[in-house]
Amino acid sequence: MLKRFSVKNYKNFKNNIQIDFDNVGRYQFNKDCIENEVLSKVIIYGRNATGKTNLGNAMLDIRKVLLATHDLIDETNFLNADSKEKFATFSYTFQFDDDVIIYNYKKSSLSNLLDEELTINNQSIFKCDFLNKNFDFENLKYIHGETANIDRYMHPLNEGSSDNIMRLPFIRWLINNVAFSNDSSLMKLSLYVKNMLMIDTGNTMRYKMKGVYNRFYDYLEDQEKLDELESFLNIMGIECQLVLKKLPDGDNELYFKHDKLVPFYKNASSGTLVLIYLYNRLF
Repeated sequence: MLKRFSVKNYKNFKNNIQIDFDNVGRYQFNKDCIENEVLSKVIIYGRNATGKTNLGNAMLDIRKVLLATHDLIDETNFLNADSKEKFATFSYTFQFDDDVIIYNYKKSSLSNLLDEELTINNQSIFKCDFLNKNFDFENLKYIHGETANIDRYMHPLNEGSSDNIMRLPFIRWLINNVAFSNDSSLMKLSLYVKNMLMIDTGNTMRYKMKGVYNRFYDYLEDQEKLDELESFLNIMGIECQLVLKKLPDGDNELYFKHDKLVPFYKNASSGTLVLIYLYNRLF
């Protein structure tokens, strides 16, 4: 089970945010929420645009690393728009029977993995620093992975430069290229991650809206109207500043104003999009 998760510098999480599922002390009143001394049922709630959907996407990022999944999520603005750091940091702690697995990694974009490390029961199993080409595979024997053909994995990494090497996550390669038993920690991890899913009704709405609201963009060309929309969102609890820019093709695009402009419709929360729909219908 997932015991702990933390992420930093991903989307609107500039600072480190952590969820500790094994802190069950305040939930003893409801035993149905606890399984194997870990919280198995949790509700996260909050106002619009506070990051609930982003937190779900962050927790599921490990699926992209282990399984190479391609969800219907725009990741153009992968990193926090106000941060100077050039990577996001992810940390997962799992427990399967008596084994505690910690998998940490950094990414500068959806597909650009910078480093990864796997630790099991306080023993570092492997480390990969792709930028500096520093790798440590000495402890694969602890998970019966000593038969892994490391030269085959390293070949494309050694052929390319640090800027253009194919950074295939070693954990994904290892799971798919070594005959681990079904009761091994890595196979249990792989199965668990395959079953991590998120149901989100906002994605379809997000990707249809731009075409629907071209006339709404034209309406917002009047700075006073744009200010009114911004004020409306602020009153509804969404603290933001808006910018409308004319693109080279003549179309308008709406942005959240940060140190870097963030496209509005690709990054607004599902609840914010509903408010925009309401505002458009009313005004």
